Amino acid sequence: MTVVVPDVVDPRSTRVAVVALVVGAALIGLTLNVEDGSWEFFTAGFALAATWVVAYILAPTKSRPDRRRLVDAGIGVLAGTAMFGIFIAGSWLLHRIHLFDDAVDELLRTADSSAVGWVLTLAGVNAVAEELFFRGTLIDAAGGRFAMAVGVVPYVVATVPSGNVALVIAAAVMGTVFAGLRGRTGALTASITTHLTWSALMILAFPR
Repeated sequence: MTVVVPDVVDPRSTRVAVVALVVGAALIGLTLNVEDGSWEFFTAGFALAATWVVAYILAPTKSRPDRRRLVDAGIGVLAGTAMFGIFIAGSWLLHRIHLFDDAVDELLRTADSSAVGWVLTLAGVNAVAEELFFRGTLIDAAGGRFAMAVGVVPYVVATVPSGNVALVIAAAVMGTVFAGLRGRTGALTASITTHLTWSALMILAFPR
């Protein structure tokens, strides 16, 4: 089923979204430009998640309840696992031709910089928060014709201050997957579960 979003942009949601995007982009840049695993890293990371969640709460739009949560969760696990496999293949190809080696290695160093439990917690909290805001608040606030674009483009733009091209590309690819799942299911369960599954596998099982 394809979600139907009213063809109108809510002004209050737009204001909330703009402020959240500015603050979030700054925090993304800070998170990936402080010492990996430091208290500043985790403080900025959890503050980033809080930014998306607060924006989701303050915006008057809310995603509809998911009436087939177990099915959508299963879809999410399968999609997240499939995308993990695609990223492994893509990484192998890029390393063979030595594209983005430093950018990928930087992300892996960040993932390995602290106790895996803390890294997984930070990644999981941000995965849920990002879906609530980018595939929840933004898509619900936008007109139906632009729902897919607003679920992807701001997500990609927000990663630019990180200065890591691999992260920007990952945001473009996965943002499209997340937004597509939100559009097809009409709810957030599938995109959240996909995000959680993919993030956990990237941290725990991505080849070093």
